[in-house]
Amino acid sequence: MFVNAGAETMIESDSDMKFEADNFFEGGDTFQINECMTDGGDFLFIYQTARLGNFHYRFNNLPDGYYYIDLHFVEMINTFGPKGMRVFNVLSDFDIFSVVGANKPLQLVDLRVSVKNNESIVIRFEGIIGSPLISGICIRRAPKLNGN
Repeated sequence: MFVNAGAETMIESDSDMKFEADNFFEGGDTFQINECMTDGGDFLFIYQTARLGNFHYRFNNLPDGYYYIDLHFVEMINTFGPKGMRVFNVLSDFDIFSVVGANKPLQLVDLRVSVKNNESIVIRFEGIIGSPLISGICIRRAPKLNGN
């Protein structure tokens, strides 16, 4: 499942991949730009929209097991910086601009989580300085490891 944060409609790509409209959230606002970056992979359109503010995503009804979560970010608002204008807690004091600068995708991939007993996956975005921002969330089944 790939959620295109801030997008109003689902998009199906030529590779049979579906990008869900922005659902599963509570709180925040959307933001959109018209420009498209030239660097960032095959699906640059996901970096044209974002969810912004303090919010969370909740993914229910996932079968028990292990999952990988990929988070897709781009600093599309504070494009001239400086560092430290947008720091939030999705990871410890996370600042997109300080890692890659402006208008460049940043992907945190293969964050492994476990779901059991009908639990939900909840991803919270809370600002420390400024407002959190995300462009996409991908959740996929992780392969079983020895002993799992």
